Amino acid sequence: MKSKISLFILALLTISACGSSSKEESSSAHSSSELSYSSESISASSEELSSQEISSDVSSEELSSEDISSEQSSETQSEDLSSEESSEEQSSEELSSEETSSEEVPTYNPADYYDGYYSEIVSWENGEDLKEQLYTLLHNENYHAINYAKPNWTSNKLADRSLKDFSFVDAVYSADDIDAERTHRGWQREHAFPATLMTGSTSANAVRYLGRATDFHNLFASDASANMSRGNKNYGIADVTAEIYEDRTVNNGYDGYSFDEFIFEPGTYDKGRLARAIFYMATMYSHEEYDDVNNVTMKGLTIVEENVPYVAGNNCYFAIGHLSELLDWNDISVDFLEMQHNQSVYSEVIDIFSDPSRNFAQGNRNPYVDYPDLVEYVYGDKKDEPGELKYIEPSYLKLNMDKDEIHHYAIEEAKRIYQYGDTLTSEDYSIVAVKNDQSMDKVTQGVIHSLENHTFTHEDPELLTATVDVADTSLQYDISLNPMNTCSYNSGALDKTGLSVNQTVERTYNTQPFQVTVTGGTGMTFSNDNQNGGFYMGSGTSGKDCSGATFKCNFGYTVDRAYIKCRANNKSSSFKLTVKVGEMIVLDNITVQENDGQYAIYGGTFEPAFGQISIILKGSNALRIHSFAFNVCA
Repeated sequence: MKSKISLFILALLTISACGSSSKEESSSAHSSSELSYSSESISASSEELSSQEISSDVSSEELSSEDISSEQSSETQSEDLSSEESSEEQSSEELSSEETSSEEVPTYNPADYYDGYYSEIVSWENGEDLKEQLYTLLHNENYHAINYAKPNWTSNKLADRSLKDFSFVDAVYSADDIDAERTHRGWQREHAFPATLMTGSTSANAVRYLGRATDFHNLFASDASANMSRGNKNYGIADVTAEIYEDRTVNNGYDGYSFDEFIFEPGTYDKGRLARAIFYMATMYSHEEYDDVNNVTMKGLTIVEENVPYVAGNNCYFAIGHLSELLDWNDISVDFLEMQHNQSVYSEVIDIFSDPSRNFAQGNRNPYVDYPDLVEYVYGDKKDEPGELKYIEPSYLKLNMDKDEIHHYAIEEAKRIYQYGDTLTSEDYSIVAVKNDQSMDKVTQGVIHSLENHTFTHEDPELLTATVDVADTSLQYDISLNPMNTCSYNSGALDKTGLSVNQTVERTYNTQPFQVTVTGGTGMTFSNDNQNGGFYMGSGTSGKDCSGATFKCNFGYTVDRAYIKCRANNKSSSFKLTVKVGEMIVLDNITVQENDGQYAIYGGTFEPAFGQISIILKGSNALRIHSFAFNVCA
């Protein structure tokens, strides 16, 4: 009996082993089918699955292999077939899980962001295909090239306005915000992609041609001194060991700049936005153009690895370096300020289709600000890969622009110059809450101003700091007590006819007669300063600068204060200022120098005196005076 049972068990095991072999083949075929499906799934999604997900597929295959081994070791039990069926069901569930995992890759509908600007960009075969699609989009009917000349300093005043105070600009290369009205010598407009390198012409000539050199996605408010140091150097990493190297960075390299003979390196704070501006330019102007202003055939712009020098005319390289470093800088996230610039250039003014000289927006966007990851597909490691925009996360979401939240508070406007006797009221300033989506609401409740209802007197200093507290934010701005605000120094120009050195000539200035005496030097020039009021006095094309000048009025004043507004023309120039009423000196030997382009305002309070006003200037070496103006307040 035991022998029969043993034979029966042996037969059963033989049959079971044959069934196990068949099942093993079936399982192997199923696993192969599973790999094929996974491969098709990856291809269908344009290879957007991450390496982690592919690794997950492999893990599933390994699990299936382990399951088979488990089946083989369990076949001695009577429920083996049932166990195998259960294993098949489990493997099927795993496949279904893989499908679900693929479907869970985040997708973003381009139509939901940026007013649907990117709705037409669906997919691309490679980087060149994507660049061409972006080129077409950027040049669509909404694009509107705008003029570089006046009044379009306003474009950067809007695009780069400080996040704290709208009367200032947040300038590249500087840790400090700069008064928006201090154009030219305080701040200038920087071409991230230098105008010379992309046009083969000087900047002055290039900006007369609308397009490349006047594209405001490439123009940023910049510190004037730094802008001149940059010139047309390529961006990159400055060589600290170079013979010509200057480090003007601050805050551990976060702000400011450094440079060597060939390379200019912005602070970390500015690197991302400047790099993305260059990537934009190389896409926006990737096609050849003809500049009829300078008679130059401008080739499509490129970004290369090596340093690119400036060569004039049609022999220009129409390129800039250094690609690898710019790609690294693109890893620096887009911030609120960069998106503000992008939004403003796109549509700061509602009507962007009227007279170009009166517009401040050009109607297109920088796609690399909106989707920084696109840089890798056009210029980086993914340039040979296909892709779909729905898999690229927009900066819109990273900046929480979809959320109705306050990003920061700012001073929208404020009265900053007062006369003695004036009282500061709530009507003199306004505060706004700026939201994540760049919209603004005025704030009227919960605002505390440190000088609210204060009446200014002679006992106040000439410069005060006002503090405005709102929510958890403290904002500050300067107030100047300057009677020249209502004086008429800007109303008239100097009659410079016949002015010469070592002679006293009667001339009118601000409609009043003065005896003007210029001493020393030759080749003097006088010219009116139409932008800032007053006049410019300096050397001519030859000869020495004057060593002194005296303006003496031909009539008497009774005065208790005298105010002088003047500025030296450059940092190598300074002079001494003395003001006399009659024979009484009220301001004596005040040194005036450039001071980074700011105007020096000097005032004096003294016992009332009667007599002629004499303004005496004595140069320490060269005397170049820009926007010299004066008045007395009786």
